[in-house]
Amino acid sequence: MPIPATVGAFAIVPSNDLAGAVPFWERLGFSRTGGDSNYIIMTGWDCEVHLTQAGEGPWRVPEEHNPFGVFIRTPQVDAIAARVGPV
Repeated sequence: MPIPATVGAFAIVPSNDLAGAVPFWERLGFSRTGGDSNYIIMTGWDCEVHLTQAGEGPWRVPEEHNPFGVFIRTPQVDAIAARVGPV
């Protein structure tokens, strides 16, 4: 998939289960717009989130404590919560 032409700074979020992360971001209203099997670009709300497969060593995401995250500032909190629903 080609890399979309956009402007801005984007979070790269490692995941132990990259395939499982995609449906979560889709529920938030993002679509897959680029990347490959180990690096996925999701686009939505006029921004991007880049998802990467966590590896071994220092990039491995601990099961009991995930130090990574994405801060989203939006007035659309209720609409987003309705998309995600109960976990």
